[in-house]
Amino acid sequence: MPGARIDLSSAFAQIKERGITLIASLTSVDEIGDHAPDYRAAILGGTLPCERREFPIPDFNAPRDEEAYLAFVRGLRDELAAGRKILAKHNKGIK
Repeated sequence: MPGARIDLSSAFAQIKERGITLIASLTSVDEIGDHAPDYRAAILGGTLPCERREFPIPDFNAPRDEEAYLAFVRGLRDELAAGRKILAKHNKGIK
């Protein structure tokens, strides 16, 4: 997670250097704030280096709405097919 184990400016620089155009987050903004408050502030302040989409899934759980999750994943698939580079992140894991 940007800003959790590496400082936020370094994380954002790496995102730009690698040409990442989309962050796909499976972590809620509130949970991000628990681990990386500067990253949360950047999300809320609109200062990310690229677009961000989220589909929060509670830690160690499966998506509650399978159809909505599949729509999210299909959207990411379409972005990859269009040549976009995506950084995907979840905090703990999915069952």
